[in-house]
Amino acid sequence: MKKHLATFAAALLLLGACSKNDDSTERGIFPKKVRVTTDDGSYEATYTVRDGKLISIKSTNENLGSSITFTYEGNRIVKQASENGDGDHSTDSYTYYENGLLKTKVSDHTEIAKREGNTLSKYDTHEVTSYTYDEQKRLTRWVEDRTTMHTEIKSGTTTTTTEKSEDTYTADYSAYPKVVVKETHKSKDPNQIPSPNNTTEYHSTFDAKGRVVRYEIIGSDGKLTETTTYTYEDGKHFPLAYDAFVAIEPEAFYIGGSGADYLLLSQKEMNADGELREEITYENTYDDRGFPIKIVEKRRSRYKVNNTWKPWEENTQTTVYEY
Repeated sequence: MKKHLATFAAALLLLGACSKNDDSTERGIFPKKVRVTTDDGSYEATYTVRDGKLISIKSTNENLGSSITFTYEGNRIVKQASENGDGDHSTDSYTYYENGLLKTKVSDHTEIAKREGNTLSKYDTHEVTSYTYDEQKRLTRWVEDRTTMHTEIKSGTTTTTTEKSEDTYTADYSAYPKVVVKETHKSKDPNQIPSPNNTTEYHSTFDAKGRVVRYEIIGSDGKLTETTTYTYEDGKHFPLAYDAFVAIEPEAFYIGGSGADYLLLSQKEMNADGELREEITYENTYDDRGFPIKIVEKRRSRYKVNNTWKPWEENTQTTVYEY
């Protein structure tokens, strides 16, 4: 499962993931500018808002997309487009059911993997995602149909290869506050032998306020592969946590993240043996309305080589918001 979701995530990486809250999320509160400082440097993003709607984000960090634009019909986002200076670009188009829930998302993405002289390697991906809900408007099934074409130009010769696949997700709420999402991957390549077991499970446990506090990944062999836990700070407000953005990523509901009236305080990731391999803490400073003006994210992580842990690696990211 993609923990950080494609194009839309690029817009939100400066702010974090959003989750819907029972309280009003139609806030229309956006920063004018966000400055991010890391151990490797700094960059900033400028937000253009018109009539309470976010129209565009321009960033000096090309890895996030130097330009991201949003197109609306009424209060609904119907298109999102991004590009950067390296030639990468993407477009997401959205359709909705009459009740406002997302029906389909059509994504086209071009990634330039390598460009040197007369040598070019690029990937063009076309993906169609369809969504199904139950009578309680809970997302129960979504299917990602994906075609990726890889083009290579080298020494005047062009070669192309195409891969087609389908990922189907189903959400089971019968054991709530635990929700089980099952992902089944299927290659649509007629020359590939199907895997006998290609299902992965994602178990999310929610607290009384509907926030994910524990997230587990179960591999195709039925064994736990990793666990992430989250803690939150109540009574605060997060920019971009409003209905138009929540609507275009309904599948993000079972991943932990900041929401309309709470922000993350900590995030811990453990391996299959329950050993801590990554820890993130957040030091949040707010204005008198309860919106963040500075978030200091302190991260430490480690990994194993030959079953031996390497020393902890630490880094800090500071995000400053101007409204």
